Amino acid sequence: LVQVKFVTPSSRNAPLIVAASSIGASIFDSAQNKTLMNFNPLSSVAVGKPEDSRVRPFCRGISCVDNTILVGTSTGAIMVFNCSGGTSVSVKKPLFEHKYAISDIATCKFDEITASGDSHGTVVVWSKGLKINKRIDTKLNITVINVLRRQVLVGTLYGMINIYATNNGVLMASVTAHCRPVTGISVAPESAYVLTASEDSSVRVFKLHTRKPEAYQMEFRYGDELDNKQLVGACFANDRGSSMVFAAFDFPWLMLYKIFKKVAP
Repeated sequence: LVQVKFVTPSSRNAPLIVAASSIGASIFDSAQNKTLMNFNPLSSVAVGKPEDSRVRPFCRGISCVDNTILVGTSTGAIMVFNCSGGTSVSVKKPLFEHKYAISDIATCKFDEITASGDSHGTVVVWSKGLKINKRIDTKLNITVINVLRRQVLVGTLYGMINIYATNNGVLMASVTAHCRPVTGISVAPESAYVLTASEDSSVRVFKLHTRKPEAYQMEFRYGDELDNKQLVGACFANDRGSSMVFAAFDFPWLMLYKIFKKVAP
């Protein structure tokens, strides 16, 4: 199991659980407690590339755009699933804009922008209807990605957070947030807070200033650290960013922590 995420298609009231693993993608109905889809997109027919027995394929990167669920694969293909009704999920034609393994996929529902990034540093910005808006060559080892206020936030293998404008691909800011790989980037749209987590056992909260007359910047607001625990993910518990949840791997357990922290506006 590589990644699990809650998604809420516009045609549903209850969220779906999407699981990405080394054997494909699974979609579960959380309300009715049943499986809607088990699909192996890693065959040569599905991804359009010949199989290589020396490479263990996997799925990684999950997002949802309206009624469309996106799941990335290690071949660079992005699998597309359509939720046409309350209980119906169908497979659509994959997207083949990446040549290397997908690192992450994220969507901003307010700006209707989706971004996907691969392991060789290519970021593809998708507009509504999954039409390509911009391709950005970051030349970075991307680990995670997110979108906030028409900016793509890219976490890297070396702890950097780079921010690119979605309209022209210009690098707007770069922050050395961590000393080890970034494992999670979460955003709070209402407050423009950015939460990052890393294998270096630390979490950071920044405020993204993008609107004039303020200068464009990533302002540090809060930091915390768990002793000798590798953080494997983090997210805000609400759109305001007033509390956060993060997961730490403490062999052989995966521990969940919740922090209520009042961050200055």
